[in-house]
Amino acid sequence: RLEEKRMEEQRKEEQRRREEERQKEEARKRDEELRAEELRKAEEAEARRAEEKRAEEARLEEERQKKEREAEEARRAQEEAERRRQEDEQRQAEQRQAEEQRKAEEQRQAQEERQEEEQRLEAQ
Repeated sequence: RLEEKRMEEQRKEEQRRREEERQKEEARKRDEELRAEELRKAEEAEARRAEEKRAEEARLEEERQKKEREAEEARRAQEEAERRRQEDEQRQAEQRQAEEQRKAEEQRQAQEERQEEEQRLEAQ
């Protein structure tokens, strides 16, 4: 009877110990799963931050290139306007010179005709 009671207590103790061991193992697994989940979330957050940073850098680079292109276009437009202004000035100067030469030639011819007329009159 005493032996039976001792065996029963020993069996209960063994059962309690196994249950405790099982609960410890479950707790260890839960902790491991939680750590793995936290690590996964941290990695995802890091990947998101890296992607956002890459996207922001790409946006800034695109903006920089756009400003560069706009500045280049503005510079070209300014050069083109300056070239046209100079061509207009050159054309106007050439027209004035041609007009002055034409007037000088007309005056010379008129002077010549007057002299010829005077000579003709004197000869009579």
